Amino acid sequence: MKRTLAALLILLMIIATTPTILRAIGDGQAGTTLSASVTAKAYWTITYGWTIVKSVTPDTWHLFPGDSGKSQYTITVTKGEGTEQTWVEGIVTVTNSGDVATENLKIVVQVEYKTGGGQFQLLPKAYQTIIPGQQLGPGETCIYEYCIEFTPITGAVYRVAAKITITNHSGHLGEEFDPEPKSDFELPTEPTLVNGVIHVSDTDGYSWVFSESGSVTYEKTFTCDNKGKT
Repeated sequence: MKRTLAALLILLMIIATTPTILRAIGDGQAGTTLSASVTAKAYWTITYGWTIVKSVTPDTWHLFPGDSGKSQYTITVTKGEGTEQTWVEGIVTVTNSGDVATENLKIVVQVEYKTGGGQFQLLPKAYQTIIPGQQLGPGETCIYEYCIEFTPITGAVYRVAAKITITNHSGHLGEEFDPEPKSDFELPTEPTLVNGVIHVSDTDGYSWVFSESGSVTYEKTFTCDNKGKT
């Protein structure tokens, strides 16, 4: 009697779990695998803003026929302090190496750093999350671009880590799992200057080049040519 009850309990357990197993297979949960790579290149720029003011003295003449007057024009340019930006950008290449489409594909690209002999750690607020609009079919490859702005840390070494996850990876069904390729990168040794030099053209036909704040002057003569009738 005890053996019969034990066998009955085992049978009931099998029956209870069978629909779940069948649903997993029927819903495409047999699992797939991914392969991925990431590239990284860093940029450092300082962008300058400029103000340009043109003035003239005197700005009004009252001339009689045959008279002339000379005015002095001043062009004054002021260079701003500059806005500094540092960022890393690149592409994440993902391939579905399995026989079923991916599920809940997500890519999180993060900047990591270390100083001295320490371990790599996440750089705060330096990450980008990519949620693709479409899943990858069997054998399909797709490229995803990223761009992450960050504040450098003195003496740090950097790399990018791209965590690519799906929820139907073989052997890990129902959990976020998959590869995390990495790519080292270095900051430029000096910044690229944006608008570090400007060319100013005047309506009177003059032109100048400025790399710093400054001013130039020129004179212009006005005449009243109409001498009237005698």
